[in-house]
Amino acid sequence: MSLCLSFNAFTLHSPKSQTHKPHFSSQFINQIQVKPAPFTSKSRLFYIERFKLIRALATKPVEAAVSASFRSKSPKDINVLVVGSTGYIGKFVVKELVNRGRSGGVKDSWKIDYETTKNSLVAGKKFGASKFVLLSAICVQKPLLEFQQAKLKFEAELMNVAEEDRFTYSIVRPTAFLKSLGAQVVLVKYGKPYVMFGDGKLCDCKPISEQDLASFIADCVSNEDKINRVLLIGGLGFAL
Repeated sequence: MSLCLSFNAFTLHSPKSQTHKPHFSSQFINQIQVKPAPFTSKSRLFYIERFKLIRALATKPVEAAVSASFRSKSPKDINVLVVGSTGYIGKFVVKELVNRGRSGGVKDSWKIDYETTKNSLVAGKKFGASKFVLLSAICVQKPLLEFQQAKLKFEAELMNVAEEDRFTYSIVRPTAFLKSLGAQVVLVKYGKPYVMFGDGKLCDCKPISEQDLASFIADCVSNEDKINRVLLIGGLGFAL
């Protein structure tokens, strides 16, 4: 604990580990340069009362800034914020927390891929937006995972909004990125086998680079041929 007292230029420091009693040495007092100032009875009384208050605060036991009561709770009842949860190490940290019984996973997919995206649509309309470009995924065609179902549900709501309010949209469903295949290319380059599911037809796709996908999404903002359409980028069909 560090307590600073501004009048007459002296500072009182009270360590947390020690008993909080005011202590002043003559050596310390002699080092203080105090300029004489005229004191009235009111100002003198004010400083005395002020010092009493500060001394009382200094001698009061220091309480913990954060309550430790959460440590006795069940992991599922504790909210844990992981900053950088989508990063390389962050993903493992989140997985470990979930394995220890903390909440997360399925519910979070709906909060991010559905609720948060829906909130952005509502906010956009409120401030006059007339077009919504949604980055979805080609895997929503067979929605087995929670995030796929969440994306598919929002797609349906976006289409309904467009029909009711003359609001336009573009839904972009890309397939695999070139970066996703980079590790496979390195393996094949050094004579290792190419890993695939079954006979390879299940995951047959036409990958796209991040730059090309970004260019396509930017075109969706103004190109009339992309209004109110679900646009498949890659997949088994013709690559747009």
